[in-house]
Formats: sequence, structure tokens, C-alpha cells
Amino acid sequence: MADTADFRVYVLTLHPASVLTGREHFVEYAFHAIGATGAPVDRSLHYVARPDALNIVVDGFSINDAIAMMEARSQGGGEHIIVATEFLTDGTFNDIGQASGTFYDHKDEWRAKFEAFSLVAQRAKAIWVTTPHQIEGYREAFPDVPVLLMPLRFSRTWNHHGHQPPLKLYDIVFMGVLTDRRKALLERLSRSVSIYHPPPMTVVHYAHIASQAKVALHLRLKDEWPYTSPMRHLSLLHCDTYIVSEKCPLPDELDPFVERVAIDDLETVLQERLDDSDLALKAQRRKAAFMRHGGLKRDFLELLSASFD
Repeated sequence: MADTADFRVYVLTLHPASVLTGREHFVEYAFHAIGATGAPVDRSLHYVARPDALNIVVDGFSINDAIAMMEARSQGGGEHIIVATEFLTDGTFNDIGQASGTFYDHKDEWRAKFEAFSLVAQRAKAIWVTTPHQIEGYREAFPDVPVLLMPLRFSRTWNHHGHQPPLKLYDIVFMGVLTDRRKALLERLSRSVSIYHPPPMTVVHYAHIASQAKVALHLRLKDEWPYTSPMRHLSLLHCDTYIVSEKCPLPDELDPFVERVAIDDLETVLQERLDDSDLALKAQRRKAAFMRHGGLKRDFLELLSASFD
């Protein structure tokens, strides 16, 4: 592709309310990662119909949004890359069978989201995914579009808690959707350790609250869910907190920087970590190791180049 300075890149936030969802982590990360390459980058609330514009579109939009984006592209030009945040199973998003007691059970809505995604993805320069486990499904669904792994790297500009070390106001924070399974596990764990589950919040507040915890906890979405949450781990690795994640059947790129624990051992491990006087130092070491993992500018320049090959 041409030098990134030749492109004006826009990262799309289609609905202002998305700042209170996990999707905004993808938007913010993409914005800072693209900026690290030296490309002029800005945010937008809609598809930018310019021949020299590259739009980074994060999924989750409606069919009306998708139609509007493709009409803008037809009328004004521009290119787009779509970031896939969901797992694709059997021609829809997140359909693994087990009820969760949350919006994950709304199968018609997930099919509608995939229909909107498909309309935009079919004309994309590339589809970016955050874990290798997404690649096969998306390549089968979109054989004519490159499906590429978006690198998860440390960003020095992605704002977090500021310069002063945060006060540890919480023992453990859990930041995720409260499925029935997670509710039951948190209720059981809370009998022996203190766990705070904050309400929906912006990315900046998310990172600040996480940094104020001794331990950040991640739990699997459902019993059959084999995947971890790479973007949540990426966000937490930018904070000054120790991460404990329930072990998932499938490995993840960020596993070396996170303590993965079997469900039967989780309660004991959490108690031991809270009693560990060196826990803050261990969290700093894991973060430092992650900071040495790849390079944001180099890896995103390679990703952009591969997207335009």
C-alpha cells in the first residue's frame, strides 16, 4: 500500500451510546494503534465518503447503518476495513446453545447484526479479528476478503489512570456481562472474597476502576464457551492490576501475561493472591513483559500493508 501519510483514516463510532459498551475498547484501541503508524487519524460518527479516506468500522451496527455506509461508499468512494468483535458460528454471531439470561440469548438480534455485518464486510479491504480462533469461521463466510489477525500490543497513548499510582480501593473487580453462570460463580466466590462489579462506563473510567483493584477477574461467558476475552485482557494489561482469568479450553495470545486458573481452584487462588504482599510487584512484572511483546507501530504497519495487498 502507499505510505500511511497518504491516507486520512477515520475510526467509526456509529452510536454515541457505544462508549458504555465493550465495543468502545476496540474503537479506542484502533484509534491509538493507527495513530502510532503516523497516519492522520480521527474519529467519525458515520462513513466518510472521500476517495482518500480509509474507514475502520467496528461491528455492532444496524442494517440501516450498513445500507447508509455502502451508499456513501458508492457515491463518494473511500475504502473500509471492518473489525469483527464477535465469534461467528453457524452463520450467525455467538450461537452456542446454552441460555445465559442476557442479550446473548436474543438469536434474532444476533442474526440481524450478522446480516448488517455481511453487507459491509463483502466490500471491505479486510476483516480484522482479535484471536486466531475467529479466522476460520470468517474466512469460510467471506472467502474473497482477507481475514487478518489484529495484533494486541501495548499503547503508550491509550489513556488510563494518569501518572500517580492508583489507590487500591477494591480487592477484586469483575468487569463483564452478568450471565446466569457468572452470577452464580460470583455469588459463590463472594462468600470468601470481596468482589466489585461496576456499572457500564466509558473506557477511561473502566481503566481507572480496574487500576484501583488488587485483582481483576475474568470468567467464562457460558459453560460451553471455549474462548477468553482478548480485548478485556488487553485493556486490563494497560492497568496496574493483577489479572486472574478462569482457564478456557482454547489458548489466547495474551495468556502468558495473565494467570489462568481452573474453576475448581479459583476461590483458593483468589484468596492467596489477596494475601500476597508481593502482588503489586508481580502485576508490574507481568505488565512489563507485555510491554515488550511486539511493537505497536511496526505490527500495525504490517497489518495495514497486508490489508491492501
